Order: sequence, then structure tokens, then C-alpha cells
Amino acid sequence: NPLVETIAATQLVGEFTAKLDFESAILARKKDFKRNFEYHKAINRDTAKHDKGAAGKTIAILCSGAPAGGMNAAIRAGCHYAMNFGYHVLGVHGGLEGFCAGDLFPLDWMEVQTWASESGCNIRTDRASEVDPAAMQATIDKFKLNAILIIGGFDALRNLHDMRDTLKVPVALVPATISNNVPGTDFSLGSDTAINAVVSAIDTCKKSADSAKSRVFMIETQGRNCGFLAQMAAIAGGADIVYTQEEGVTLAQMQDDIAHIKELIRTEQRRHFVVVRNEHCSANYDLHFMETLFTEEGKGSFSVRSVKLGHLCQGDYPSPLDRVRACLFAATGMRFLIDTMAADSADKVVVGITNSRTGVRPLHEVCTQACWDKRLATAPRWLWTLPLNQYLAGYRDTRSASQYTSLVNELCEECDSAIAEDESDRGPGASSSFVPPAVADKATSAP
Repeated sequence: NPLVETIAATQLVGEFTAKLDFESAILARKKDFKRNFEYHKAINRDTAKHDKGAAGKTIAILCSGAPAGGMNAAIRAGCHYAMNFGYHVLGVHGGLEGFCAGDLFPLDWMEVQTWASESGCNIRTDRASEVDPAAMQATIDKFKLNAILIIGGFDALRNLHDMRDTLKVPVALVPATISNNVPGTDFSLGSDTAINAVVSAIDTCKKSADSAKSRVFMIETQGRNCGFLAQMAAIAGGADIVYTQEEGVTLAQMQDDIAHIKELIRTEQRRHFVVVRNEHCSANYDLHFMETLFTEEGKGSFSVRSVKLGHLCQGDYPSPLDRVRACLFAATGMRFLIDTMAADSADKVVVGITNSRTGVRPLHEVCTQACWDKRLATAPRWLWTLPLNQYLAGYRDTRSASQYTSLVNELCEECDSAIAEDESDRGPGASSSFVPPAVADKATSAP
């Protein structure tokens, strides 16, 4: 019985603790507890008092793409972790363009100490679409860099893919984008902060709508071609309808939605409705068109107001979950770089989280899952939630969910596999290429 086994395992932790056998208690917690505890000690304890054997080796940290909640927390975690093992750390002003221009500067332990809770990107980021590999390598040679940690989104992945054979040092990419469109990971930094920002807007609109007789609020989110932000915010905010690029939008569908809203107003005296749309859900039906259509067809039944959130989707302070992920991602990336430098290799990886396990995937594998034209993952794991919103909202859904059945079954099989492997302590995830980096026994030891 899994429940009985879980309770027994939890009680075992208490028994070890009572005996002051803390090492066994940590191991009894399974999964990544021991590794995360070592990460915590390396990031938050100022033990980098002197060089520990990594003299002369330097790691650069840069951000690429739009700002995302958790970027500063990732910079802080990566900087502290590397310093705790005796490495020099340089920051890069202005992302990839700043890197090519040689705008690098030393990061200090105390300088980044307070960055965990700060929003934006304190070292500045960019949206470079194309980067000169020769200029990148020239900067690497000039500053004698031994590894690079990149914190960024889909453009960073594309640029790293284009330079994979040119750069002669190991590189780890920490996915950070509110769109959550980077393949190889279930979640990117900033996506949770963005969801919180959109849900807050939905809650506010509902309060405003309560003062009207019957009102429909149409809320547009960012996310470009990826509907993750709109979909998850709609579920969390209790929206009635969500339009995403993945499912598309038709005129007949919108007319059916309008008819259903009218029916609920007539039969249930509903006072407000929330429609969430991804900014690129349709190439022809933009926010203005939808608002005009709903207003015209809803005359006598409901009024319509629209809200275009734009850059407000980036949120203010990063959410606690994004801060935690930032620390885990950055430390995992740095651990990989340290191990790879020790092996005298120049591998490139993408850090990510799958089945709640943090690890790294080879760049070449991740890139096979990328749709470069649409800037999307080819088969994102969140797609199975697409029919969920209208089920939860009590909306009659005429669309079939059968197309998602195979995806749900596949995810269930992966989860079962991950649980089985975790119980046997053979490692995480359903994919053998999803590798957790090794962790030193003590955070203050040399690599």
C-alpha cells in the first residue's frame, strides 16, 4: 500500500532524528533532499574565504532574452555556488551582445547577496537574435573563461545551438522565460511569477465585474506562440473561457461561446465571465476584434471590457517558487560546469525539471524537441490541460479530448517510472539522459 509505505518512511525520518543520526535522516527523505541541502549550504553560507583548488579558473554568468522573475536569484545562487568552490565569477552587462563586446565585470559575494528577492535583471539582459560565434570565442580567449552559465529563453537556446561547435568551453543554459516555451523542461524561471501576475489581474477584474449587471472581461496575456501562461492562469484564476494558439480560434467557436454566456445569464443569473486569450492565439482575430464581436452579439445581455496586460505579465517580485527553482537550476548548472571542467570537456546542456526532478539534458537532445519557426517545444507536457479549464468552469465543451488521451497516458507512464526508479534509488526521471549532477559531500570541499 503506497500510503502505508509513505507514512512508514516519514516515521523513519523521525526515528533517525531522535537517535541524532542526521545523515540517515537526510537519506531517508529520498528524492533530491540531500542534494538540495548541499546546494543550500553552498549558496547561503559564506565559506568562500580562500581559494580551494580552482585557482585561475573563471566562470561567466550572463542573461539573454526578456526579463523573467528569478533571474537575479539565479545569478546570486550561481555566483555563490561557484565561489564556494574557489572559482572566479564574472558577470556580463547586456547579455550576449555585451559578451561579444567584452563588457564583463567581476561579481562579488556581498554584491549579489540581496538579489534573491529582486525583480528584473540587475546585470541587464538583451534580445539578441543572432550572435557572432567568433566574437563569443574572442571574448572567451580574452578573459580566459573556462565555462559559461547562460540564463535565458528560446533565443538563448537558438544561439547556443548555432554556436555549439564553435565554443570551446562547457556551457549550461538555465531556462528563464515567462512563456515557458523552452524544450527540455516542464517549467522555466519566471513562468510562475507571470502566472501569479495574471491571476491577480483576473481576480481584480472579477471584483470590478461584480459591480455591473452582467459583464464579460477579456484579458490578453503575453506568451507569443505558447499558450502556457494563458492556460495556467485561466485554470488558477477560474476563468470561463481560454483561447490559445495550440487549439486555435474560429468564428463559430466564439459565436458558440457567446450563446453559452447568454444562456448562463438567462438560466443562472451569472453576473460576470472571464475570457483569457494568448496574444497570438489567432492570426486574424485580435483582442479588438473579439471585444467588438462579443459587444455586438451581447447587446441586451452583457457588456464587455478588455484588458491587455502586456509587460505587466512579467510580474513584480519573483514568486517563492521561482526563487526556489532559480537556486536549484543555477546550482545544478554550476555543478555540471565544475564537473565538466574537471573532465576537460566542452559539453553543452540545458538545465530543467521533469517529473519534479531537477537535472540536465544534452543540448543536442533538447534541440531535437524544438520547433524553431514557432519558438516552441514540439510536444510540451502541459498540453493535456487544454480541455481542463472548461471542465472546471462548468462550461459545455463540444471539443473532443481524445486527442490528449495518448499524452496523458504517456505522462502517467513516465511518472510511474520515475516513482519506481526513485524507490529503488537508481536515479530520476523516465529518460536516462536526464542526469542529476554529482554533489560533493561537503559544500566547502574542492571539486
